[in-house]
Amino acid sequence: MRDARSIGIFAAVLGVSIAGASFAAPAQMRAIVQAGYGGPQVLKLQMVPVPEPGAGEVRVKVYAAAVNPTDWRFREGEYAKDDSFKIAGFDFAGVIDAVGAGVTQWKPGDAVFGTKRPQGAYAEYLVTRADGVIYAKPKNFTYEEASGITIAGMTALRAVVESHIAPGQRFAIVGAAGGVGSAAVQIAKARGVSVITIASSSHDKFLRALGADTIVAYDKDNVAAKVKDVDVVLNTALGQADEALAYVKRGGMLYSVAGLPADSKEKCAAAGVTCFAPGPTPASAAVKMSDLIAMAEAGRFKVSIEKVYPLEQAAAAQEANRSGHAEGKLILSVTPQSKQK
Repeated sequence: MRDARSIGIFAAVLGVSIAGASFAAPAQMRAIVQAGYGGPQVLKLQMVPVPEPGAGEVRVKVYAAAVNPTDWRFREGEYAKDDSFKIAGFDFAGVIDAVGAGVTQWKPGDAVFGTKRPQGAYAEYLVTRADGVIYAKPKNFTYEEASGITIAGMTALRAVVESHIAPGQRFAIVGAAGGVGSAAVQIAKARGVSVITIASSSHDKFLRALGADTIVAYDKDNVAAKVKDVDVVLNTALGQADEALAYVKRGGMLYSVAGLPADSKEKCAAAGVTCFAPGPTPASAAVKMSDLIAMAEAGRFKVSIEKVYPLEQAAAAQEANRSGHAEGKLILSVTPQSKQK
């Protein structure tokens, strides 16, 4: 039996136009529906209608979905509430299953990854725009690995680019073993930056394998004594911004994706440090997904996965992510093909 990719190739060989075409999909699908805001109990596995792509859209058969802090922070109502969504999750990877009118850059069978906006990745199918939000999956990545690229990888790339860290400078990462932190280690090292990682000692081997120059274990070392006068500190850990500020030299930068210090304006000015919390979109045109994909295909960037959960355990996966102790990414397997490349 042909899979989606081989069918797409077969159609192309025959010269069959597949714009606006689709493979047979069921009427209903499994999805994790967020029924309101609150704890993990608001996430429910339900059967819902399979969506149809409109003009300029594609439908993706989801193989894997990544779990990010954004997911549970949205679930808890931390961001602006939007009651128009139903299905949870943002990052996904899978195969295009159908294309809407006017879509020419993609065809059924193409392997892709991306971010669903608004939410909708924790499902067997999703519909998304055909341009600007999905990308061809790196051929050397499994679908599980590819699903973990977008939010964590682009957040890390933004930190390296927007902080203007330069080759030879010192770059410290608080929470270095997590999805964003582990991506930032690799991206910074690829640019010739000296990387200091701050994490639990249980992650020492993992961080060494990623290429960290100096490894500091907060549960064993005096971090403040070992990490000081750093050019840029990337903080990825909630509640650690004040401590992270103390590691930065005067004239340096604290780049925090997990909130700024209390009374940040006064504290940062007194320390002579630029404190920056990124907004929802990159502040630099130099932040390009194509660079991250090129690194992945060249073997210079990888997504490390600590654990893969079945779709129905999405709530448990979010709580594990919320604990802040994951090594790399936590992933939801939506179909058995999730482990394929």
